Amino acid sequence: MVYDIPLDVANLLGYAFAMFLYGGYCIVFAITIRCLALRTRKGRSKVVFSTMLGLFLATTTTIVLCTIDNYNGWIKRRNDGPGGTLDYFRDPRNAIRVTRDFLLLCAALMADGLICWRLLVIWAHNYWVLIFPVFLLVAEGGT
Repeated sequence: MVYDIPLDVANLLGYAFAMFLYGGYCIVFAITIRCLALRTRKGRSKVVFSTMLGLFLATTTTIVLCTIDNYNGWIKRRNDGPGGTLDYFRDPRNAIRVTRDFLLLCAALMADGLICWRLLVIWAHNYWVLIFPVFLLVAEGGT
């Protein structure tokens, strides 16, 4: 069964769902930072900490851009011509959405890069293990 949901309503529903998931992400981030802070000084990993911080900043900026985008579409542009909000959300050249998509790609690359790094640490710097994951990481960056 296919539902015919208008683009503007789908954007608003996606924003609401993203905000719900972002709340859970903030809780997981706080727990992760607490666990990293409780480790002894010798065992702290600067790579994991900096990647987690970069992921949090990219995700938070994405949520802020989503909020601005929805404000522009639903409040500022609602009376712009016959299309109004729908025409605003149909525009693929919107700088806010392009920036948001770029930040999401950066976050995905950071997360997958961290997985590759952890794979290298777990497999005792055996670089043969990284061939396929790094190939997928480069392919993801090329999209």
